[in-house]
Amino acid sequence: MPWLSAALAGASFALMGLGYKWAAERPCRPAGFSVAFLLAASALSAARALGEAAPWADPRLWGLGLGMGALLFAALSLLVAANRLGPASVVWTALQLSIVFPLLLGPLFLDEPFRRSDALLLALFALMVAVLRLGSAGPGGAAPAAGRRFWALVAACFAANGLFLCGAKMKDAWFGEAASGALALLFYAGALAFALAAHGRGRDGWRLRPAEWRCGASAGLASGVGMAAQLAAMRMPSALVFPLIQGIALVGGVALTALVFRERITRAKAAGLVLGLAVLLLCLFRERLP
Repeated sequence: MPWLSAALAGASFALMGLGYKWAAERPCRPAGFSVAFLLAASALSAARALGEAAPWADPRLWGLGLGMGALLFAALSLLVAANRLGPASVVWTALQLSIVFPLLLGPLFLDEPFRRSDALLLALFALMVAVLRLGSAGPGGAAPAAGRRFWALVAACFAANGLFLCGAKMKDAWFGEAASGALALLFYAGALAFALAAHGRGRDGWRLRPAEWRCGASAGLASGVGMAAQLAAMRMPSALVFPLIQGIALVGGVALTALVFRERITRAKAAGLVLGLAVLLLCLFRERLP
């Protein structure tokens, strides 16, 4: 069952990636899309969170949840904006590879050891970025005038999602296997509060457009199902669960975007995807490498 849960989580997150591109195509406002997304995801996470024992009185849980919520809202907004300017396959690959953030920051904050293999991991990651930049030029890529802004948004989205994933490692260090559902509810609800505050300042007030409801709620449902399946898969070691889920989500998201939105997958983009999978495999076996 943990393997099936991991597969379901990866497939759900791949569908979520399709929802992000759909939001950019409509186009949806980043804050409006985020409100609908987070309403759906919060509703799904509440059922699990309220059914498990959790240290609700611990201020660390609330602080971590709200901090992750701010990062989640930032990542959502940046992702929708980046998808408007350049190829979704590049944005989605960068988002999935943000898993290297918690792995490489762990030694700085959680007293985890650096490994010699981390140098290879970083080298492959840098090569992947260079190849994706090459693959995003020309037809189907970011327009020259938008190229600098596109890559700035991709980098910011990568950093925000990477720091968000660091929160999951901090939760494991503080609470172990407990409070997973509670933390998910807190970061979804916290992100919703930030999204509502940002959206309410717009010229349309609190009103959501029909496309924002459709795109946001669909992606939010996929996210909520994926998160629940990921939590169910955590009976396996996290070093196995996360790269497995991210690998399925990475390939599935790129394939779905190419099929549905007719994005041209160049040889360079395909090579970048292969390098991304290599990075995920290194993450998978990192604890067994020197």
